[in-house]
Amino acid sequence: MSVIPGKYVDSQGRELTVVSMAAHGTDGVPMVIYRALDGGLRVLTEEEWTEQGCIYAAELEFRDSLSDGGMAGLAERVFGLFATRDGMYSLHWRSAVGGEGYNYACENHSLVSGCYKGIDSCKNCRRGRLAIFSVEAVEKHLRGRQTVGIYPVTRDGCCRFLVFGPLSRREAEALGRVCRDYDIPFRTELLGGSLRLWIFFAEPLPISQLRRLGNCLIAETMEHFSEISFGLYDKFIPCRDVILDGDPGFELRLPFGGADKSAFVDENLDSLPHGAAELFRVPTVTRGYLADRLRALGDPGPGRLWKNRRPDWDFPLTEVEFDGMLAVKKAGLSHGALAYLRRLACVRNPERPYGQFEELVPSVTAGFVEDADVLRLPRGLRSRLELLARTSGVEMKVTNKLAERESVHFTLLRSIGGEQRRAAELLAESGEGILLAPQGWGKTAAAARLIELLRSRTLIIVTDEATRLRWERNVAELFGVDTGRSAARIHVRLASDRRIKDRYDLVLLADCSRLPLDPEIFARLLSLTPRRMYGITASASRRDGLWNMISLLCGDVTDPCQKM
Repeated sequence: MSVIPGKYVDSQGRELTVVSMAAHGTDGVPMVIYRALDGGLRVLTEEEWTEQGCIYAAELEFRDSLSDGGMAGLAERVFGLFATRDGMYSLHWRSAVGGEGYNYACENHSLVSGCYKGIDSCKNCRRGRLAIFSVEAVEKHLRGRQTVGIYPVTRDGCCRFLVFGPLSRREAEALGRVCRDYDIPFRTELLGGSLRLWIFFAEPLPISQLRRLGNCLIAETMEHFSEISFGLYDKFIPCRDVILDGDPGFELRLPFGGADKSAFVDENLDSLPHGAAELFRVPTVTRGYLADRLRALGDPGPGRLWKNRRPDWDFPLTEVEFDGMLAVKKAGLSHGALAYLRRLACVRNPERPYGQFEELVPSVTAGFVEDADVLRLPRGLRSRLELLARTSGVEMKVTNKLAERESVHFTLLRSIGGEQRRAAELLAESGEGILLAPQGWGKTAAAARLIELLRSRTLIIVTDEATRLRWERNVAELFGVDTGRSAARIHVRLASDRRIKDRYDLVLLADCSRLPLDPEIFARLLSLTPRRMYGITASASRRDGLWNMISLLCGDVTDPCQKM
């Protein structure tokens, strides 16, 4: 549907407001619902609406700007679209030695007696007087006399636009196609060697709603374009719901103007003919139309990046190879099926308030590796893949490609209780899992019996130094093994230890609900290639919300107290 909500002017100069679009009848005839001068709602077909000669109000402003040829009117339009937090803005600088960045615009900067730049840096200066964002500052930017950066999120957490960037050409094309499919007006900007995609709104809206639109567009894009990565979730502004107190928030370069001028471009990256005046032709999205588009996109709700819907695709996973990860051949899998499998192997990181000088933690940690032909998934997804295969009417066969390592004979020096022995046998039979049992139940004894059963060189990964010493004492008492010797067949290491070697057939994650995890540690554990990896814990949750990382590494929870 080509008519979007907003203000229009008919051939007689009357102002009409389009409220929404609808499809009528079994043929889905596009209908325009608009508000007339008397305030009542009227309905016309899209064809009848076009015959009335209705023109988007911003288009008339665009024509007036071209006829006047005035920079002042254009600067006012930019000033209105790109409001900034508390009137703050920044100016780009570039040093003689190649450094560059942005500093807050200061009224003292051009004064010989007021500026202390030679004594102190702008960042640490306490004598500065912040300049207020104005039409004059915008006009200088458009004329190329300065490059302006703005802070678009207001103190009440609202913003007037959603912008993706910097994007590659393929990312911009994919996002643009999804926007067109869902009738979301946008503009693509070419800035240097990268692209930015803009969606403007008729009024400042809460950034939580804008982020929901951004997340929906990315999820829909990834379902149709398998080459789009999860890094796109961190390539749009605003990319966080909360800003640190006292922080101005996201810094963004104004389009057009500046030292390195940009331009709105078409699908072929050819500049649109009227330059910055194209801003008058940009349709804006109303609050109601945003809610309608979110429903059409299948909005998963606040705080969620994608919808965990039941997959509608086939998963012909007949043969899967295991080499420390589950290698799935891409041939025969649709883009949607591949996107679903990638999402299964990803973990949403806890979100922290945004600050200019804070490290921006990625929104998503990916637990998969892929090339042109194969998607390699974490071992913990084996049961999920088997279920997907069965729902597609096939039986999944897993071929172990790991080389056989030496078998090690262990003898327990103490007797183990019946419950602990049966729990160890359950884990050994399943091949993966997380042992969940309360404190004092005997998880260490069950782990010792598991080591004895599997007869494998073993690595026990622990949370801290005190836990490491306790496990070393337990191993010495149960097996008579000195874990400090390099030739020992059982070693205990901290999760943060970067010297962990990949030479074990059995890995135990002790107290995994408290195991320190970040993208680096997760990637290091994921790269290990033991035949078996198990978790041991007294709690099936984590305070940091990263329990899914443990599930991807070890598989499903096994609760021996319930099973027995």
